[in-house]
Amino acid sequence: MKKKIGRKKASDKYYNLDVARYLSSVLIIIVHLEPFAPEAKFARFLLNNTIVRLCVPLFFMITAYFLAKKEEEDENYTYKYIKSLLPLYLFWSLIYIPQGLSYLKSINLSPSLYPLALLIGLTYLGTYYHLWYFPALIFGLLLLKYLRKHFDIRNIMYFSVILLLIGSFETYFGFLPGILQRITDKYLSIFFTTRNFLFFGLFYLSLGYYLAIHKSKRIKHSLAKTFMFLAVFIIEMFLIYNIQRRDSNIILSAVPLSYYAFTTFLNTKKIPFIEFKFSLRQIYSYYYFIHPLVFLFLSWIIPEVFKISDSYRLAFVKVLLALIIVHTISFFILELKKKYPKLPI
Repeated sequence: MKKKIGRKKASDKYYNLDVARYLSSVLIIIVHLEPFAPEAKFARFLLNNTIVRLCVPLFFMITAYFLAKKEEEDENYTYKYIKSLLPLYLFWSLIYIPQGLSYLKSINLSPSLYPLALLIGLTYLGTYYHLWYFPALIFGLLLLKYLRKHFDIRNIMYFSVILLLIGSFETYFGFLPGILQRITDKYLSIFFTTRNFLFFGLFYLSLGYYLAIHKSKRIKHSLAKTFMFLAVFIIEMFLIYNIQRRDSNIILSAVPLSYYAFTTFLNTKKIPFIEFKFSLRQIYSYYYFIHPLVFLFLSWIIPEVFKISDSYRLAFVKVLLALIIVHTISFFILELKKKYPKLPI
């Protein structure tokens, strides 16, 4: 009986992290939907650079945290996790190849370069805009696994902080001296982005792993600190809005905010939440995989509703409709997987 109670408490504790990932996936869907009209530049900037810049780090941290826990029992668990992830990633990459090809045609890329573009898509950028996360996760985990064989996690953290700072050059481009601007532009002309496994993923994966190792350290007043750094984060959004940027993938104030948000979810009692009949841990991944397909479908069948509009009422309808359809399809896939567990989806 005691063991059952212990497992239940652990499940309740980690359930909060599942809630965090589930809510993050919903918020990412809303951001990708772009509910605000192009004219509302600051509203679009604030939405894109507050929600996503917090949600994606949490995904990396939580994944690394769970993997570190599993590796306490099986040191090769990370490799097994990556192996299980690859068929799913490749399946959805193939699904989105037509959209990737459409983009290549729009930029007039020579068809002879399509195989190279496919390779870059699969191993770096993703075959569609949202799939970049999986190469960043996979290669980030492999790099972290390699570094852990040779270095202490603290030293890996120091190294990854330096890489994160370099990656943030694209965000704080206007503050850089001329020589660093030229180096940044040269890098981006070749590698397109710093939102990858090296400059972005490694740091947040290392941070999640670090938190799993130092499980005995409970962060005091983490909720209050979360709100404090959320205020700092929003202030920074106002400060960088008008500076010259190449992108805004790495926001430095997101680091303490992500850290304390994570520890808040981890160290509080089970968050009151509807007890769904489906697994939050399973369904949020399908939310992430399928939501662009839903957007494309809706924009095709009801373009007058699904276009970007300055009507907030229409934006609300669009978001609600998209979320309902994404959830319905995801739930259907979960039920299908129960009957046919070997399906690659």
